[in-house]
Amino acid sequence: MGGNGHLNLYKYHYPQNRSVKDENDLPVGVIGRIELLNEKNLADQPIVGLDWNVDKMGLGCCCSLDQQVKVLICTKLNLY
Repeated sequence: MGGNGHLNLYKYHYPQNRSVKDENDLPVGVIGRIELLNEKNLADQPIVGLDWNVDKMGLGCCCSLDQQVKVLICTKLNLY
């Protein structure tokens, strides 16, 4: 959520190694990368609440400051 009513859906790609050793032989975390899957403008005001359904993949609900409640349906998430 960007604060302007837009909702972006990203996929996080984990790195092959979660940590590497630095010059002092201490473990240092390695960041992964993200891929933008989709973006959508859902409201005129900022989105202040977002909840994903734990039982149904891709089903969610959000509310914004313009007093709207939206039901979200994201299809084909199992392909990513």
